Amino acid sequence: MYQLGTVMESALRTIAKRYLLSATLEERLVEIGSGLTYRDIADRHDLSENTVKNEARNLLEILGLDCRHLIDAAVRAASSRFGNNPEITSVIEFLEVRFE
Repeated sequence: MYQLGTVMESALRTIAKRYLLSATLEERLVEIGSGLTYRDIADRHDLSENTVKNEARNLLEILGLDCRHLIDAAVRAASSRFGNNPEITSVIEFLEVRFE
């Protein structure tokens, strides 16, 4: 698991709103961006792992991504690039390009 900073989490939530994601899919975006596995997410919400996989599949389809690891990789790259005090607009722009 990767600890998201408040700016990174806010950036992901802003992106979720731009894509008009439901509250559930917004949460999955943040959780996947944090590096949680499907099992971790399922346990956290008392869901089946298959339910989480289906939600993630819907999320990836909306974002136009092939796999969940692209979300995790984009978040890690943004964290490395912008350091401890990133400007949120820069992070959002960086992530959105990777989600297109």
